[in-house]
Amino acid sequence: MRPGRGRNHVGLKVDKRSDLLYVTGGTSKAIYVYDSETGDDVRTYALPPSGFVNDVVVTKRAVYATDFSVQHGQAVPRPVADRALARDRAGPARA
Repeated sequence: MRPGRGRNHVGLKVDKRSDLLYVTGGTSKAIYVYDSETGDDVRTYALPPSGFVNDVVVTKRAVYATDFSVQHGQAVPRPVADRALARDRAGPARA
């Protein structure tokens, strides 16, 4: 997958619960979310106060990114839509 115009791809993490691929954007100051099966663009988390977003960790409730140039991390709450997509792809709950 190649980054779109104005985007960089630096670090990545696949969330197996939702089959979403989270990609840090380096100097493009964002986290990009793609469908890991189709490559479709799902969402962009803009991180305007950042300098170089280089690594990402995904939990059930948030996406965490580190910023190499200013040496701090940022957390972005995962929207309900991401969690709903994860549930839909996981199928029915098992008892």
